[in-house]
Amino acid sequence: MPPAFARMAPWCHRILTPLVVSRLPGPVPDRFLVVNVACWLGAAILLHLLARRLGADEACATLAVALMLTSYWGPRFSFHSPCYVEPMMMLFVAGGLLLVERNAHWSLALLVPVALLQRPQSAVLVVCALVRDVQERRLDAGRFASYALMAALVVSSQAILHQAVVPLNAASEPGPVRTALEILEKLVRDPDYALRALLGVGVSLGVMPFVALALPGARRVLVERGWLLALVLFGLVSLLGGVDKARLAFLIAPALVLAIAVGLPARESARAWWMAALLVVFAHALTQSPWIDLLDRDVYLNALAPVHGPAPDAGRIALTLGGAGVVAAGIARRGLRGKAPEGPRRAE
Repeated sequence: MPPAFARMAPWCHRILTPLVVSRLPGPVPDRFLVVNVACWLGAAILLHLLARRLGADEACATLAVALMLTSYWGPRFSFHSPCYVEPMMMLFVAGGLLLVERNAHWSLALLVPVALLQRPQSAVLVVCALVRDVQERRLDAGRFASYALMAALVVSSQAILHQAVVPLNAASEPGPVRTALEILEKLVRDPDYALRALLGVGVSLGVMPFVALALPGARRVLVERGWLLALVLFGLVSLLGGVDKARLAFLIAPALVLAIAVGLPARESARAWWMAALLVVFAHALTQSPWIDLLDRDVYLNALAPVHGPAPDAGRIALTLGGAGVVAAGIARRGLRGKAPEGPRRAE
């Protein structure tokens, strides 16, 4: 990517990771790598804690988090292309979801303005909090006051940011609505583009959607915890905000991790459970194409970012994804049997 992109919207307004990196010693790519791997580790720990709080068995929480960490767009992508800002966003999302579950609205009111300095998709935390408040009828005066504080901090921080950082392309910026309409039109009118986008989303999330759909407990937690379903829907809508579908779709991963962790039955036989669990992770890894040559740009784009690829091998990707999905779904329904799932534990 040309250096000038750092001065162009929307990239120039994603300042937190570059700010942290600028304070570290060493080569710039190495600094990004250290920060991003640390953020992924932090996000994994927070999601594991949240899964346990929702009632997940420790082994189930570990397996679900492992699916995210073994995804290409998880820590592995940081080693391939370290200068990205998504890892810190995922750290904020994981921490924000924990605050939503704990009803820590004043802490969330302080976190969201900071998270928005990282990426605008962090606004999903506001959506999740609102959905939970509406679902549990908690919209009292205190809640409105916390949302008012959050809004004031967001407006003021964004105003300062946009005044301090003026993009080179400010006059020609098409805007999110126009971009979304253009992408939506391409999805409807261009079958090749639609196929590429579908493959990108599928490869990004791997078997996680298959496992979540195969587990009655996982489906139930998405309904009972409506703020997790809100994260999924927000992630799907955000796909209209850019062309890199595989990377954008990964915003949905935390909701799938939590749903799978709670939906998986607790293990009875440690050996049988972990054998089946390893098969699920192996099936997931197949969808991430670990054997591809990352130095071959065309091969990389075709396998992991089909929207950008010159001629995606749709058959191979669909076969790998579909086969792994079927295997994982079958394992999740039969091989991981244990005690009947009790469903998520409601917050008191």
